[in-house]
Amino acid sequence: MTISPSRRSFILASAVLAELQGAADRALKFGLLRQRLEVARAIDTGFPLDPARAPA
Repeated sequence: MTISPSRRSFILASAVLAELQGAADRALKFGLLRQRLEVARAIDTGFPLDPARAPA
C-alpha cells in the first residue's frame, strides 16, 4: 500500500499539530500550577500577589 505525497503531508501536518497542541496544554498546566503556588505563597506570607502593592 502506497501513500500519496499529499496524504503523507496531511499526516505529517496532523502529527505536528497534535504535538503543538500537547505542548500548549503542558505549558498552560505549568502556568496554572505556578499561579497556584504564587497564590499559596502570598496567602502564607500575607503579602499581595502584585509586588508593587507590597508594603515597604
